[in-house]
Amino acid sequence: MIQRKQHKRVLLACILCFFAIGHVHTPGLDAQTHDEGEKISEQSDAIDLDQLKSNLFSGEITSEEEFKATLTLATQAGLPEQILMEAKITRYWTKGQFQQLMAILPQIEKDMENWDYSLSEIFTGKNELKGYYHLFRAYEAKVSDASQSFAENAKESFWNYPELGEILSAWIKEVREKEKMANLVMPMDTVLTTSQGKQTTLSELVTDKKGLLLDFWATWCAPCIALMPELIHKAETLKSQGIVVAGMNTETEDKAESFRKARDINFDWLVEPEGSPFQQLLQIDSIPRMVLVSPQGKVLYNGHPMDPALIEALNKLEVTL
Repeated sequence: MIQRKQHKRVLLACILCFFAIGHVHTPGLDAQTHDEGEKISEQSDAIDLDQLKSNLFSGEITSEEEFKATLTLATQAGLPEQILMEAKITRYWTKGQFQQLMAILPQIEKDMENWDYSLSEIFTGKNELKGYYHLFRAYEAKVSDASQSFAENAKESFWNYPELGEILSAWIKEVREKEKMANLVMPMDTVLTTSQGKQTTLSELVTDKKGLLLDFWATWCAPCIALMPELIHKAETLKSQGIVVAGMNTETEDKAESFRKARDINFDWLVEPEGSPFQQLLQIDSIPRMVLVSPQGKVLYNGHPMDPALIEALNKLEVTL
């Protein structure tokens, strides 16, 4: 029972951690070779079942190849298929292997009615299993922009297992903000001033381009300064792909220009107009903040510069970092 509680805590803790930083897809590896299979077969009789189970849920297996080898060994040793499925759920979710997790959801749904909770390592009952199942489906819908499916699965998840309310609440807020941004149009013709005193507009900057990537920053913002090398990298990498990168200082022309000269920045360096109209429109309450805008003024991304969702938004424009 103690071991089960530990596995369960790991699963929930990793869910909260994972979605604080965004997921990273880990591609599946090729199947094991024939020699590896023979090696596993030779070892199967010598390994204790409890030790095998502990290995599968420990989180210490680093490579996908090793995990698959351990699953094969566990199968040959006679561990129940349900335990193997729970090990997959735990690994795929905590490691951010989203595609692998989605691939096993139909089997989980099929087996749900016959789940043996006396054997379970991570679920105490039917409601908890259903809560997690619908949580996974809600995430699938969230990243696919399927708002109706997201709402249905989020409700089912919370109804069955209210302990997931914290992460579901964060997702609901994220989805609603994204929907609000989807209907927002940036004032592309508002006159802006560069740090060197030149006047321009967002429309002018993005003419004949795929999009405009704005980085909101300030000289007093330590995280902003720490990410300047990454901003410069983005500007250099995206320029040839049709994306204009521009800094948007939230202070004054003097401060923005002094910083530009000190860092030898040679791309567009803007200063937000008095009254912070862009920050207010975009509901920016913390920086650094990066906003991807289409030539028509549609907001394609609004979030932290290092959030993987930015890469996804750029990929939709056939752009890579």
